Amino acid sequence: MRAAKSKEKDRHKMESQKPTYLMEGADITRFIKVQRMKWLGHIQRVDQARPTGKLLDWKLTGTRPVGRSRQRW
Repeated sequence: MRAAKSKEKDRHKMESQKPTYLMEGADITRFIKVQRMKWLGHIQRVDQARPTGKLLDWKLTGTRPVGRSRQRW
């Protein structure tokens, strides 16, 4: 029974370390920023008739109500 628990711990430990060695020491914040920029470029090329294209150029109108929100539904 102890062997099964130790194998489970080792497997969990390996899964938590997996992203680190897959990134090969790359800076995670830089990686995320690059991925977001790629996604933005993809969205900018989307046709304006599609909902995603409309949302990119959407301008908010109106204002939010002043004060604390209601406590009940």
